[in-house]
Amino acid sequence: MSYHRLALDFPMGLFSKIFSRKESADRGGAGHGVRVPAGWAFIESLFAELYPGQTPKHAALHIAPQRDLRLGRASVEGTHVYDAGRAWHYVTLGLTDLYDQSDASYGPNGIRCELSLRVAKRDSAEPPLWPVAFLGKIGSHVSQGSVLAHAVAFRTGPIAGAPADAGFEGAAALLDPAIKPRPGPFGKVGVILLVGLTGRELDEMAEGRAGRLIADIAADPAKQIT
Repeated sequence: MSYHRLALDFPMGLFSKIFSRKESADRGGAGHGVRVPAGWAFIESLFAELYPGQTPKHAALHIAPQRDLRLGRASVEGTHVYDAGRAWHYVTLGLTDLYDQSDASYGPNGIRCELSLRVAKRDSAEPPLWPVAFLGKIGSHVSQGSVLAHAVAFRTGPIAGAPADAGFEGAAALLDPAIKPRPGPFGKVGVILLVGLTGRELDEMAEGRAGRLIADIAADPAKQIT
């Protein structure tokens, strides 16, 4: 098990995101009425298996996307949000290749992963924005070379915007038990699920009990909800 500490400082005021239905979203620059990029459509197909017939909401940063080489580009193209019953299910779009195979080192035998997060509804009628900011920030660390894989845990300190009474101070990563990695249009694709953890739980992982905690989370869908 790998254990890291990431410094996350992202004031929510920096993120002027508005949720929209995916038909009206920019969809990574494709525009309404234009064919969705193959990698983008593949991620949507994975989640369509979990939530058949559902149209996700979409949130995107109002700054240049990752494929734009100007300064200030985002780490991901945007985030889809699905209604998972007791939870909102968020997934990034852009850590995998959406348009073409951009790096030859990621071929059919390698796996690139999007990030996901299941967040308890807590009687909310609309999905909160803090998970979008959180996933985007973690995505930026991944884009810059940080390793995030199954059973990796990291401590962030209190997560901005998250419910204070939850006491989340970091997260653990595991391959999403509901989505098996499979060949996509530009190589093998998986989804890494992040699960919020308290300081006590992070201490337990650092003390060598990561295997048991990850196994418990993977075996119980209720424990996969942050």
